Amino acid sequence: MDGAFVVSPTGIVESAATYIDAPLGQGDLSPGLGARHAAALTIATVTDATAVVVSASSGMVSVYDHGETVLQLACTQPTLRPRQNQP
Repeated sequence: MDGAFVVSPTGIVESAATYIDAPLGQGDLSPGLGARHAAALTIATVTDATAVVVSASSGMVSVYDHGETVLQLACTQPTLRPRQNQP
């Protein structure tokens, strides 16, 4: 699913697959991160939102708040694991 999930402060998903129009170029983006991360950083810069984004290519997870990168998690070995059948 492409687009953003908009989540309320109480944790309720208000919308999914939402395209948000925001001016790019806000904040400092780490080299190598693409449009998805740029959009998340912009949203966290121009609103009160905290943005969480997952890179489709690398699995890198970034969290942005108030125009700053507050967390980045790198996936050292991206793999898909089959779900285990649960009784």
